[in-house]
Amino acid sequence: MPPVFKAGERGYVGIFFMSDMQPAKNISSYLFLLLGAGLLAAAFFNYKSTAAMIARAERVSGEVVELELRGGGAGSRRSYAYYPKIKFTTPAGQQMVFSSSSGAKPPAYKVGEKVEVYYNADDPGGAMVNSFMSLWMISVILAVFGLVIFAVGIKGVRGS
Repeated sequence: MPPVFKAGERGYVGIFFMSDMQPAKNISSYLFLLLGAGLLAAAFFNYKSTAAMIARAERVSGEVVELELRGGGAGSRRSYAYYPKIKFTTPAGQQMVFSSSSGAKPPAYKVGEKVEVYYNADDPGGAMVNSFMSLWMISVILAVFGLVIFAVGIKGVRGS
């Protein structure tokens, strides 16, 4: 029969004594802090990059010409989303078509719908739809995950 331990006694768990597990908790707490800070930094740099792109970009009106159905995942977890394909004309008369990097199910746009497009005159193929999802969603997701993971790290450090 295994030994019974009373509250406050040192007990054997696996290959570690319970009192020996504290340093591992500290290390993981600091790793959470580091990972959370890294995600927050990535969110900040993504935000700054998008803001800089918008500041130097040209704005034109575009039109949704097609909804592209794309799938991801495997097996029963396979999911699909509709990605708008958008056509716009630069002030120089060059016609461009691009697929948005953000999709939705149900579709967020209808074929024929007018949308505002940001594009770099030096690289019109790297255009983006002026929508929250296209411009800011990556920054928001990184920031939320970063804050949660950072908070878990702080709680772990303070609790030890």
